[in-house]
Amino acid sequence: MGAPEKARWPDAAEAIAEALARFPPSAWERIMKRQPEYGEMWELAQRFQAAGIEGAFLTVEVMAALNDYAERSEHYWQDLAGRLSQALPRTLDELKERLKPLYAGKRFWPHKLSRLDRFLGSETARALWAATAKEVAADFKAWHIWIARTMRQRKTDKTIITTVKALAVGLRLLEEREVDFSGIPVAVDERVQSLTPFLKSKSEIQRFWDDVLDQIRRKGIRLTSLELDSLLWQIGACEDEEERRSYLEGLGIASETARAFLKGLQQARSLRQASRQDLE
Repeated sequence: MGAPEKARWPDAAEAIAEALARFPPSAWERIMKRQPEYGEMWELAQRFQAAGIEGAFLTVEVMAALNDYAERSEHYWQDLAGRLSQALPRTLDELKERLKPLYAGKRFWPHKLSRLDRFLGSETARALWAATAKEVAADFKAWHIWIARTMRQRKTDKTIITTVKALAVGLRLLEEREVDFSGIPVAVDERVQSLTPFLKSKSEIQRFWDDVLDQIRRKGIRLTSLELDSLLWQIGACEDEEERRSYLEGLGIASETARAFLKGLQQARSLRQASRQDLE
């Protein structure tokens, strides 16, 4: 069977943007709550907040996200929350000792323990631990830079993007929703890449979804890659069209809007490398 007929970049982006613009706010809220770093950590967030140590919870979110790679367990965030739920850690050293067994024996465990030491032993972690949610939200872009520098990675690396996404989710759990997520692209993993399989470059995939976001914003709708990334990661896990339709129904998406979105995704799956004309 030959490759599908090439779709034009603007047509696919416009079709998806038109459908996403019709998603009700309640659907985006459900999407965010289905993220494991949200749903599994909600109760723990309330406990940290009640104890007056919001920064400690944000440090947990960041550290957990930094080591959430090559993770085969579907219960990673649940296991992490359970490990900390009996008694909240009161220092960075205590947090490190409590988390070490979580990574022992797992894939790339020496690297994960090294990351544990690097981040939790850093000035960035000490500053985050001592900060309030409001302070972190006000300097969100700076925290993106500081985390990347601490881990000696680029701001655009997938792990760093997913980590600042987890930080933004943590802020939402602490009732700080006004976060400047502009300019941060979607994190491209296997799930997201599967939605545009003929775009082989990570930067091309990110540019396509940036174009979708730009078109949504031109319609006067406030949406960032935080929400879009969550949607793509979740629908990218669906095995077939029927499962994707069922997933959208569960979000409360109108059937006509769901059909339009899935049709746009079909166009996106046949995209080839964008031409210069498509990008202008």
